[in-house]
Amino acid sequence: MEAKEIEAKAPGGPTAHREARGGIRHAARAEPTRAVTRRAAFAVALAAAALSGGCAKPDFPSGGPIDTVPPRVLLTTPADSTTRVSPQAEIQVLFSESMDRCRRTRPIRHS
Repeated sequence: MEAKEIEAKAPGGPTAHREARGGIRHAARAEPTRAVTRRAAFAVALAAAALSGGCAKPDFPSGGPIDTVPPRVLLTTPADSTTRVSPQAEIQVLFSESMDRCRRTRPIRHS
């Protein structure tokens, strides 16, 4: 990676720019002799963003490591080993991590 320094005299004062190829670091320093208007500040920010092209990676984030630990059952209603439960009773299961209600890889079986 090649870095280069550029120094030039600008109408507003000394200006320095350091650029490292590959989109790693971009920095600039300027010393204006008069107050900068909002419009000028916006124009400078817009120009800096345009000149720093290649910094953003047009790719989706990896999402981290693959989750290999299956969820655990923390609580069930009715409780485990409960007898005389109505066939119409609602069954609730609390897992150790959030679950997608619409997507299951295997059907839930009961015996």
